[in-house]
Amino acid sequence: MSTPTAPIPGLRGSTPPILGPDDRPLPGSIASLERIHLGDAAQWVLLRGRDTTNPVLLFVSGCPVGSAMAQLRRHSGELEDRFTVVAWELRGTGKSLRAGFPGAAMTVRQLTADALDLVGHLRTRFGQRKIVLVGHALGTVLAIRMIQERPEWFHAYVGVGQLVNPAEHDRAAWQYALDGALRRGQDRVARRLRRHGPPPYQRWGMALRYALLDRLRSRYLGEDLGLPDAAPARVPHTGEFTPLDRMRRRLGLVRTFRLVYPRLQKLDLTTQATRLDVPVYLVAGADVIGDGKLVERYYDALVAPHKELLRYERSAHAPCFEEAERFNRWLVATVLPRTARQDTDGLVA
Repeated sequence: MSTPTAPIPGLRGSTPPILGPDDRPLPGSIASLERIHLGDAAQWVLLRGRDTTNPVLLFVSGCPVGSAMAQLRRHSGELEDRFTVVAWELRGTGKSLRAGFPGAAMTVRQLTADALDLVGHLRTRFGQRKIVLVGHALGTVLAIRMIQERPEWFHAYVGVGQLVNPAEHDRAAWQYALDGALRRGQDRVARRLRRHGPPPYQRWGMALRYALLDRLRSRYLGEDLGLPDAAPARVPHTGEFTPLDRMRRRLGLVRTFRLVYPRLQKLDLTTQATRLDVPVYLVAGADVIGDGKLVERYYDALVAPHKELLRYERSAHAPCFEEAERFNRWLVATVLPRTARQDTDGLVA
């Protein structure tokens, strides 16, 4: 891993300092937007916290395809008081998307290696043996793989919108969207869904077809259950995410998604990840397709030192953003105490 590169204000984005009572940068805090090398690719991370001796919390995103820095930045203020919060833009997504990147490197194995490289860097940089790992959507797949490879590096795992079996999830999402269109008399939408047929989708146009399913599922779920925040989160305006980054995010959805997602069609955590040697918290919204029966099935099959399944009934697929205040307070009250024990050498155990 190379030395971090500071951003150029206006071109690469910037993050504001964390201020003390005197309106000056708070001593001991961190507010840094950096480009670092993970594996063979330059990738961006955002690090923010009031005290760098606080436990490290790494957020591994999947919204979409590993780009949620702006959403996390908008909602992470309370967490920054108690954690050093790290948001990572995966290779080929958002701020980390660059022209000419090799598609052959967009594998779950490579992304997992990148993630573990980042965790190794964080452990050394902040002098902590373990960190808290939060995964969302597609990011939960990487998080599970990380824990399987290096469980001793993590205090706990929080899976938000846990992806369990993408093939089964997508078929159910298609049926839910089709039924919703027919109930509403939206014949044109129903014809389009039937023309596409049920997933899996392949090759060119696949990302747009999956995006249509996600958009319809979220819209109909919001209408069916009265969830005002069920629509996919829009990218908020933050200084870290520039207009060019927004374009990269959209391009990543089209290009990177079609490289990564087909590799997950044989994933089934109920048979492939039934034991995790860290405390596990699965946070599920009211998404009756992805965060309902499949997550319950995985929870029942999972063996872990401690496990909990939490329901957020006013959220759809992203409780960490849709009910951010509740989620953040829960993290501080429940997960933070697991980081408190220390070794005799002063490093977090």
